[in-house]
Amino acid sequence: IRRIIVRVFRIIPFNLAIKGIRILLESQGMGSGAQVYKSGEIEAIKNIFANQNHHELTIFDVGANRGEYSKALIPQFEHTKFHLFEPAKRTFEVLDQALPDSPQVEKNNIALGRISGKRELFKEGQISRIASLSKLSVTNAIYTELVEVTTLDEYVHMHNIKKIDLLKIDVEGHELDVLYGGSSLLSDNKIRFIQFEFGEFNIDTRITFQELFTYLKSFGYTTYIVKHGRLVEIHVYDVIYEYHSATNYLAVNH
Repeated sequence: IRRIIVRVFRIIPFNLAIKGIRILLESQGMGSGAQVYKSGEIEAIKNIFANQNHHELTIFDVGANRGEYSKALIPQFEHTKFHLFEPAKRTFEVLDQALPDSPQVEKNNIALGRISGKRELFKEGQISRIASLSKLSVTNAIYTELVEVTTLDEYVHMHNIKKIDLLKIDVEGHELDVLYGGSSLLSDNKIRFIQFEFGEFNIDTRITFQELFTYLKSFGYTTYIVKHGRLVEIHVYDVIYEYHSATNYLAVNH
């Protein structure tokens, strides 16, 4: 049957076939993760905490940018403590204005990484939606700034946080570094859910999906793709997941 299907599809022009493949992949959640309100990630998070939104939860938004992600969740989680991390100075100012000061929200003008210290942050603009601790194909050297970096383990210890219910990471290809900086928390099973993005900037940082998948699996996590608000389990690694278009994944500690 497969051979017959291949023969039939051979008649489709190459460029048209590629467009069709992209549409099919997007329908399954791959390449549909760039926009918070359209990706289905908010719906997925609401679903996994459906019976817990009145509990005292702790959510980390790493790579908060202008605060859209947390802003979408805060009304649904009245008793949850949010910790936001945005290292870019001007972008943090926008974030600070977007989310009024509240005991529920802790806003941090720092980055999370593998080790603590000072690092260069590369951006595509002054108030940028794209910023990374690595030079990216879209960043412009004139907007580079020096930022403070700490680790997830150090931050949690400093703030006496007992557990993290949701760790969301969107740091343009440096997701694995954030996880490395939280290795003690991972070893101690202190993080329940981890949402991360994999996409085009992983080409620049040379971090593969296989590395993320394998690292999380070593701590007992099962990884799911976020498919328009639903979760689809990835049972085994496959090279097809090395798809460099913004895709959201959720790792669950069972």
